[in-house]
Amino acid sequence: MPVYKYKALTKKGEYIGNTYNAGSKDEVIEMLRNRNYYPILIKKSNTWKFFCRSIPTKDLEIFCRQFYTMFHAGVNIVKCLTAIQMYTTNKKMGMILKNVQEGIEKGRTFSKSLADEKIFPQFFINMVEAGEMSGKLDMIMKRMAIHYEKENKLRRKIESAMVYPLILCVTSILVVIFLLTYVLPTFIILFQDAHVQLPLSTRILLKISTLCTRYGYEFFLAFLFLLCGIYYIGKDDRIKQFLDQLKFEIPAVKDMVKKIVSIRFSRTFSILLASGAPLITSLESTKKVIGNRFVENRMNIVVQRVTKGENLTNSVNKMGVFLPIVISMIEIGEESGTLDNMLDQTADFLDEEMDKTIQKMLPMIEPLFILFMAGIVGFIVLAMMMPVFNMMDTIS
Repeated sequence: MPVYKYKALTKKGEYIGNTYNAGSKDEVIEMLRNRNYYPILIKKSNTWKFFCRSIPTKDLEIFCRQFYTMFHAGVNIVKCLTAIQMYTTNKKMGMILKNVQEGIEKGRTFSKSLADEKIFPQFFINMVEAGEMSGKLDMIMKRMAIHYEKENKLRRKIESAMVYPLILCVTSILVVIFLLTYVLPTFIILFQDAHVQLPLSTRILLKISTLCTRYGYEFFLAFLFLLCGIYYIGKDDRIKQFLDQLKFEIPAVKDMVKKIVSIRFSRTFSILLASGAPLITSLESTKKVIGNRFVENRMNIVVQRVTKGENLTNSVNKMGVFLPIVISMIEIGEESGTLDNMLDQTADFLDEEMDKTIQKMLPMIEPLFILFMAGIVGFIVLAMMMPVFNMMDTIS
């Protein structure tokens, strides 16, 4: 529910100001008049939403688990939300839940109140709505807690696989900048005074060093503008689809990407089917959670084919983005009528395989990056020392 800032005048002529959660500006005016205040200024405030565009999966996991525990014990929704607000350490999350609670107290459903905040994932809102309609909200929240817990673990695995290479890469860049801007310039005067014939590699490095020293700030600003440009260009749907498709064609990463996409598809699709959602609705919701625009567009084709009566296994197989085990499990699940259970087991199996892949990958990445870093630094040092050796030969 939107947050409004207001300023008003009391009967005593005092100015007051505060915030109020309301569905519209008229509700704020009505509240002020009921308190015998004269409204002066009312405006919508979305400042906190600017800093909190989405709720972290860890917070969603904790919220779902706490809500399930209390709701399953017989506590009503409003009291559940009140209790969670009291114990949450995330102030923004507490503010959001307060808005949701006020929406419910005004007669809106739980799912509608969540949707009003425009910050909860659509998948989560759809699941809550399905739980309200089926009367199994507690079990849905339990499943969502497990889902977000596993999604959070998957994200941490991906991040842990990227942290070490990123640290080495940044370290390499800083070392090279230090050598070019502080160490190499001290050799320039020495080389000029000695009138030594410099090798090509040394001349190139000296030129780069001179440019970095003279135009360092300009290069830094240009680099920042380049990053901003890449960030905004990356928001374009066509660019996103191209980059997401490219991930499936790069030999070094395509297997990992397929595994991540397969895990998210299997787990999300199984939860939706187990909650009683129709097949088409489950596919529509699943495609938005996978996090890959290329796969999302491919799944649109799957939805069209299944709607026309085509077999789900064949439709998914034609996408060419999931691992063979996922296709096999879909086929077995369709034949046995246990599609949700089969996909859930597949997600757990692939999750374990993901762990093993990362554990194997990290020991291989470390020496490769060290060799790469040593090669760059070694080239710079060698290019600086070769003229020195030539000078020593000339003197001797």
